[in-house]
Order: sequence, then structure tokens, then C-alpha cells
Amino acid sequence: MPGKSSEKRLRDACASEEDRSIEDLRALLEEGPDLNHEFSNGDLPLRCALEAGKEDWVVELLQRGAVIPKNDGALYPTLLRLAAEMGLAKAAALLLEKGAAVDYSGSSFAKCLTPLHAAAVKGHKETFLFILR
Repeated sequence: MPGKSSEKRLRDACASEEDRSIEDLRALLEEGPDLNHEFSNGDLPLRCALEAGKEDWVVELLQRGAVIPKNDGALYPTLLRLAAEMGLAKAAALLLEKGAAVDYSGSSFAKCLTPLHAAAVKGHKETFLFILR
């Protein structure tokens, strides 16, 4: 799409409800977007992919260099809390490996549930047990 930056195309694809393949993501990544570009509203491609439930995209972004922002959880639930709440065990495991805080839920707007609590409340046993380790 002419006029859109590669970062905006990446963010839009990550946030899209469309069923897009991992190959679609890899094609977008060939354009060389900044994986950690933060938009004015706080959006990051990683958060958008998580919120859309695209676990394979989250894993790919993390493996390609997306990082957990230093202010993770300042305005929204943490990335790990989102992964736990949605039962995205692979994403949660990789976020933990990359240094996500297991005992922090995010801002006061995040209902004070830690990632472990969020997984338990939503009934995601595999994710709960992984975080518990």
C-alpha cells in the first residue's frame, strides 16, 4: 500500500483479525521494519499480535529481535499477562525466556492479576503450569 511505512504495515497486519500465515509475516519482515517501533498510542507490533491471538507471529517477532519494552505494563497489562490470559503457552515461555516479569501485572487498570493468576482464572492449565515452574 503506497504511503504506509513498513512499520505501519507490520502493525496493521499484526493487529488484523484476518487469518494470515506466518509466511505473510515473513514477507513483511523482508521490508526491514523496526520491530520495536512504538506508535503514538503505545502500539507495538508485538502487543498487536498478542492481542490478536497470533501466537506464531509473536514467537517469530521475538525470535527476530522484538523486545519487551522497558515500560511494559505502564499503560496496559504486561505482554506476559496477555499471553497467560489468552493461553498462549509458547508465547509465554518465550517472553519468560526474554526476561518478562512473572510477578508484575501491569498498570492499575490491569485488575492486579499477575500472569500466573490470569492463566489460572482463564483456565489455561498448560500456561499456568509453565509459568509456575
